[in-house]
Amino acid sequence: MPVTLSPDLLKAAVLFTSKEEIRFYLKGVAIQATPATIKVAATDGHRLFVARVDQPENTETFSIIIPSDAIISATKGAKHPLDLSKLSDTQYRLGDTIFTPIDGNFPGYEFIVPKSVSGETAQFNPEYVASLGKANKLLGGSAENVTIGYNGDKPALVTGSGFKAHNALAVLMPLRSAAEDWASILNSTMGDGFATPPAEAQALAA
Repeated sequence: MPVTLSPDLLKAAVLFTSKEEIRFYLKGVAIQATPATIKVAATDGHRLFVARVDQPENTETFSIIIPSDAIISATKGAKHPLDLSKLSDTQYRLGDTIFTPIDGNFPGYEFIVPKSVSGETAQFNPEYVASLGKANKLLGGSAENVTIGYNGDKPALVTGSGFKAHNALAVLMPLRSAAEDWASILNSTMGDGFATPPAEAQALAA
């Protein structure tokens, strides 16, 4: 310590934090440092953000959770890397913001990250998908240039030009929704007989 962190990386990570009081330990961004590498992680249980920051000058191993509001305060208007330093056993400084780390254990997230993807399509919460574009833009990419590695009913991997530039990735949990009766939905909206039942469609195609 001290270590140096990109304000854009922290802004992107804070998008993935939880707002639930009962899961207070997820209401911040975890900073996990080893002698040469720092992991920046955030999750709300539905999305996960992880980035690796190489920092060869760091010689101390530590792990803290920076509260989301401290990150928002420290990164506001910041255009240069922010120093993270320890002031006492209970207080740290990020840039010009002094904060007390969240007293909790950040969950192990490595097991959530899939080692491969199947390509099988899935459904996702559209608000979460939109947040991926916002994160990619904060990291220097565009809101549209995001790729989701579909993985069926298992966690999907997410990348983009901004994510890649910061050695970051996201994981998105799929929705497990009931199968819809699309013929009924079409007919109720467009009128009876608009949708062709699957059996009749197969007969017409024969």
